[in-house]
Amino acid sequence: MNTAHHPRDPEDFRAAARAFIENTLPTLPPKPDPAPDTDARVPISLFTERAAELAVLPAARQWRAAKFDAGFGWLTGPPAYGGAGLPEEYERHYVEVELDYDIPPEDCFATGLEGLGQTILLRGSEHLKELLLEGIFRGDLITCLLFSEPGAGSDLASVRTRAVRDGDDWVVTGQKVWSSRTHYADIGLLLARTGTEDERRRGITAFLVDIASPGLEVRPLVEMTGDAGFNEVFFDGVRIPDNRRLGDIGDGWTIYLAIMAASREALARSRRRGGRGGLASVASAERIADVLRRLGKHDVPTLRQDWARVFTRYKLNELTSARLAVEWPEPNAAAAARAMGKLALSDAMSAASDLVAQALGPRILADTGEIDSFDWLPFLLQTPAFHIGGGTDQIMRNLIAERGLGLPR
Repeated sequence: MNTAHHPRDPEDFRAAARAFIENTLPTLPPKPDPAPDTDARVPISLFTERAAELAVLPAARQWRAAKFDAGFGWLTGPPAYGGAGLPEEYERHYVEVELDYDIPPEDCFATGLEGLGQTILLRGSEHLKELLLEGIFRGDLITCLLFSEPGAGSDLASVRTRAVRDGDDWVVTGQKVWSSRTHYADIGLLLARTGTEDERRRGITAFLVDIASPGLEVRPLVEMTGDAGFNEVFFDGVRIPDNRRLGDIGDGWTIYLAIMAASREALARSRRRGGRGGLASVASAERIADVLRRLGKHDVPTLRQDWARVFTRYKLNELTSARLAVEWPEPNAAAAARAMGKLALSDAMSAASDLVAQALGPRILADTGEIDSFDWLPFLLQTPAFHIGGGTDQIMRNLIAERGLGLPR
């Protein structure tokens, strides 16, 4: 339980945060500056491999619990549910301090911390708030999303997984796909059809299902990288109590929009999130510049121009996410701005991938023993996923056109 009372002065708050981190993680010093000429052979990857993800899970849970108990785990949350009740600026102060330390990765909690927790707070019943919020923000409950289906990806209004009312329960039958974290999650946010297919969006309802429920089966999906970061999930008569319904019957589409808006915003600002600097730091402009120098290609005009394009795209994403953190315009414009941030990051990742492939040439496919050779292949293979996950580029552009610019469908 969070019982902390933090100082309101920003500098005193930062000092308290630093003291907490250093007392809790005494063996983890501040992050050293990366050495461009290091001989370490580390694959450049956007995603943690399945086995490695599971290996760090105990440490991540322990770290998350300690942070929550010290009052830093949900700084902006209501005290009634374990939050510290502080303004948004204190979250930024804490993150800036945490960036100086090599903390256990918290990606496994992303779904709950970056969207589902807030959605339960805003739209959930008092029963759900008391049951789940503290566990989500303390790391006791890991969450996942159960949205996409084999026949309903970008057109999610076509979901066919069905929930049928049976007394105080709902009985669910169907299949979900491309679900991450489900293999170790505790709770899944499920979109299921409770109305007719003709009702489309109006016939969808959201539920919070226990992943350990009888009749629920999780199977890994092996990707072209050889890893299995995603899963397919089968529901065979899974029973969900009605008090685990999130929102009203038929309100699932509204819940979906709220979750995806939060996810896109989090993805767009990932450059600044977490002790390891976020997704964009994996292939940052600075890191790519080091590669060009080691290859002796930093003076090639075309590569310099391409590098500048990568740098400006990352900067666009960074500035867009910074604006969203301090300025909340009217809902339609805010949704369009989040979509712009997501597009900017996806575009930056692709530009970075193209530049590295052009600079390394055949080295990216074969391990020659040289530093950088072959190391960037996982990044090259994973980058296309950013144009699909969290809403395709085409969906994002439609959202910008319709909500941001007011153009007709």
